[in-house]
Amino acid sequence: MKNVPIIASLAAVLLLLGALAVRADDGPEAEARVVVERTAMLRRVDRVFDDLDEVAHLLDRLKSDANARTRLDETLRDVRTTIRGVRRELEKAPLAGAPSAARPGPARRTGDTPPAPAAPPAAMAKDEFAAFKKAVEKETFSDDKAQLVVETVRHGWFTSEQAAELVKAVGSQSDAQVAAAVALYPRVVDKVNFHRVYDVLTFKTSKDEIRKKLGL
Repeated sequence: MKNVPIIASLAAVLLLLGALAVRADDGPEAEARVVVERTAMLRRVDRVFDDLDEVAHLLDRLKSDANARTRLDETLRDVRTTIRGVRRELEKAPLAGAPSAARPGPARRTGDTPPAPAAPPAAMAKDEFAAFKKAVEKETFSDDKAQLVVETVRHGWFTSEQAAELVKAVGSQSDAQVAAAVALYPRVVDKVNFHRVYDVLTFKTSKDEIRKKLGL
């Protein structure tokens, strides 16, 4: 058959397009994305262009059927457009392992309900907190009490009321209270109520020191 080389070349082009699994005109419904070996894929795209040149050469040999020639010309133009779009996408694609920018979400239309804010972390359960507080109180020295708080709070979340109880539990030493309060602040789920911690400080000057350390 005279058209076998042309059919084979077009089949190779279409198979590669299927393997790339991406088109330049993909719309919002194109959700899936894959990571490819970019250099190798670009070489494959360039080989497709070579195949297209061969197809164009073979088309010159089709003189008898004008309609077939027109349809093949249109197909070739579409394929070239698609492959150029694929190549642009590949050139812009991040390398495997490289950090990529977050894809923007769909634009919110006027009147749409805004998404609900993320729920804050859950504070430590009452029984778990009671055990933690008891362990702090068992320590003999204020420095040791504060050190236990500093080392432990990173593993949990606390209400302002719980934070105030822990600061009070470390004793009356100013340095210990400041260290505990500074460590607790990032783990407090209701920072708007952190003033409760200030209320239990032995020395009111400790409040300024805490705020300074926290950059508040």
